Amino acid sequence: MLVCVLLACTTGAWAQQPVVKLLDLLYTDDPASNDSIKAYKSGVSAALRSRNFMVDERQLQRIAPPVGVAQNDVRAVITQAMTTDPDILAVVGPVGDETLLEALPVLEQYDLVALGPYTGSATVRYWETHFYFLRTDPMSGLYAHIWYVTTYLRVYRLGFMYLTDVSYGDDEYAAAEDLMEGMGYSLCGVFKLPGTKTWSESDAGFQAAWEAFVATRPQAVIVFGKPSTTTEVFIRKMLHDDRTRGVYLLSPLGLQSLLVSTWKDAVVAGLPFVAGQIITTGANPLANDMRYDAIKRFQMVMEDYLKNSGQTDYSDADHFLKNELDGELMVAGWEVGEVLLQLFASREWTSSHQAFQKSLFNQRRYVIDDLVIGDFGGACEGQAAVLGAICECNQGGRTVYIKTFNEYFKPVTLEDDEFTYPLSVCYPSSVHLLTPINALEVLIGDSKRASYATNEISCGEKAAIPASLPGAREFMLKILPGTRAEPVKELQAELSERRAELFLGVVVEEALGFPSLTYVDPVELYVAPHLPRYNVVYLSATLEQQLFRLVEYLSASSVEEVHAIISGPHKAAVADVLRRTLVTFGVKLKSIKLFEWQQTVIQDLPSAGWVFVLGIFTTDLGLILDHVAAHSDLHVLMSYDDHNLLYPYFVGRKADGATDRVLFATNMPHWGDTNSPVRLVHSYHGEVTNKSQWSPMSLKGYAVVRAILALSDVMDIFSADLFLVTLYMYKTIYVEDMVFGPFDDGLTKTCDETSDCLVNYGASLISVWSMSRSLDPSLPRVAPPMTPSMRYVEPTSGLTKMQLFGIILGVIILVIIAVVVIVVVLMCCRRDSRDNANAPKEPTDPVTLVFTDIESSTALWAACPELMPDAVATHHR
Repeated sequence: MLVCVLLACTTGAWAQQPVVKLLDLLYTDDPASNDSIKAYKSGVSAALRSRNFMVDERQLQRIAPPVGVAQNDVRAVITQAMTTDPDILAVVGPVGDETLLEALPVLEQYDLVALGPYTGSATVRYWETHFYFLRTDPMSGLYAHIWYVTTYLRVYRLGFMYLTDVSYGDDEYAAAEDLMEGMGYSLCGVFKLPGTKTWSESDAGFQAAWEAFVATRPQAVIVFGKPSTTTEVFIRKMLHDDRTRGVYLLSPLGLQSLLVSTWKDAVVAGLPFVAGQIITTGANPLANDMRYDAIKRFQMVMEDYLKNSGQTDYSDADHFLKNELDGELMVAGWEVGEVLLQLFASREWTSSHQAFQKSLFNQRRYVIDDLVIGDFGGACEGQAAVLGAICECNQGGRTVYIKTFNEYFKPVTLEDDEFTYPLSVCYPSSVHLLTPINALEVLIGDSKRASYATNEISCGEKAAIPASLPGAREFMLKILPGTRAEPVKELQAELSERRAELFLGVVVEEALGFPSLTYVDPVELYVAPHLPRYNVVYLSATLEQQLFRLVEYLSASSVEEVHAIISGPHKAAVADVLRRTLVTFGVKLKSIKLFEWQQTVIQDLPSAGWVFVLGIFTTDLGLILDHVAAHSDLHVLMSYDDHNLLYPYFVGRKADGATDRVLFATNMPHWGDTNSPVRLVHSYHGEVTNKSQWSPMSLKGYAVVRAILALSDVMDIFSADLFLVTLYMYKTIYVEDMVFGPFDDGLTKTCDETSDCLVNYGASLISVWSMSRSLDPSLPRVAPPMTPSMRYVEPTSGLTKMQLFGIILGVIILVIIAVVVIVVVLMCCRRDSRDNANAPKEPTDPVTLVFTDIESSTALWAACPELMPDAVATHHR
């Protein structure tokens, strides 16, 4: 009982202390780090001063290291401080990995926790209740760099530099290899040297390592060498060697100062400035990043501290804005100070060393305006982890900020380029980076038709691309410029330097010549049959499917004959598809006219009946609708592709009798139907909130991206080839309640000539619409959804090509046999007959006699008694 009373009295006395004491270990004897620590510590001081160094009516007092003790002996410093003042509750700092590890035994001895230590490598980042890290660890910076390289830079060849046998680089290199392998990539080359030696450019070992590394032709290099002369020499070599000049250089925050200063010296000396070449990471926003409310408050607090606190380190109250590197570290220190103010907000938490340490890991999270640091958690019991508790986590950073530098060498945070991982994950070692999806489009700027299509499609695509979420797959869409004269010049240049797997949107013939790409639902500018290629995938109804469904509808409606008017560069191929489809359903093609693109077809429109008008030029659309309006017995059938490309030219029209008689076929739902039974449409409306942007092309782009993402959900590594393998293996893509497929690569089935072997199109449930329904979604479909069989009857009275070939071959053989027999018979019949027609008529004319039995020919002796002796003599010679 007495012991309990004494403990209660001790605890109560500690809690009633008017001062909370913290041992200040934020100092260094390393000249290279002195400026950084000074800025970091100033940020801490500014935060504490903003609350008058008070929390819960108690004063926060920082205890300076004791005088007379070697400052570089952290154990002696802590021991002496605790001996002099045992009321010290915790330590702020220290600085450096080795210093922190050296301090651990005395931290354990006195039940102290190192709050916000300033460290540089991942070596010290492990579960330890005496370490309390408030910034992201360097390994997170490595993850951020690989994420940025694969998602934004998209280069083919990434190199890595580090120094061995030191506490900085070996673990990061191993992690880099694992990350790249998990994404289906690999490092192109590695530069490494022992870090225990200082290397110069003239050293044979350095030169050999350099030449081997340069031979791998890196396009980007992650530098994780410890801050040293060797690392500086490597950076300088990267900047000046003609073979590596312009290569992206990426480093963590710990190397930022060395990398930027070396680069700055090189540019000042005449090296051309390359925008975006230098990329670093940070654990907090920049001091001038006004996107954050926290930074707005920081600026006021920091300016007041520098101006009015009496500090002597900086003479300019705007120093944090003028020196961005110092400003970034001041923000980091300010965040630490803000966390300290929250840590000591409860007297109960500070009642003893043990109580304080326990409170630190009681599922703690610190919110500083719109910044979040956490979560922290201790050992979990039972099902706590399963139910969402964070376990054994002593670091609070989960966000890494990516920075480049402008021509003034000032850091610029890339908007939306922040790497984050879930708060439920303590260290990134358990994070698996998914291969990003990199897609390209070409905007042909000097074509109104192409520009409209690309702008509409990309509107839907961007709406379907989800926001960047921790652990999610990134979807990157890049739109390249192009012209009608040079539609793929930029595409060729892009693919020569950067990775891409998919091509979306408007496609021209030249763009189809890249076997490394997979083309997903390409949009032709001119009506054309689909391309039966393995790497071209259609989600919208192909022209063949549309015509099949339309002619199927005509046949069911007892239409016996149709006309056809076809325009564009693919008119002959389109005509063949139409003929084949009409024959299949027994519909007669009464007339067909083929036109070059941009030729008007109005003069050839019939005044009654049914006419396919395929390939409609912009200026003809209004004239066609007027012609239909003037002839009530005329029906026009168009392609859905023409409908989509011409949509802006009729969307303002009201449904009437003319639009009732313009028909097309599609598998897509109505883009503007707010009462649509299709869930995908409501999702589309939820993302594209501006009704003026609702269009068939926009919905098409939205559905395409959603389909790609749906298929990627079953993929770990993503590539163009694996996308196709997965598509043809799973055969069907489900996007909410829309179904695309089945697809078939044709490798495992027996095909005949009436159907396609490769099925690279997935539209199903194709219905027939009128243009009136396009204008008013409340109107019904003309014909219900059906999935066409796509089995054709060839125009050979029902015979297949193989059957026809056999018959023709048999007939040819019979004809040859008959001719041979006739010739033989004729020759036999003529063997004993005389050819009087060709016999000589004049006895005196010379004549040549051909015979084989001259001596026995009594007829010759009787007819030519005077010549025969000489003939016989000649014969015997």
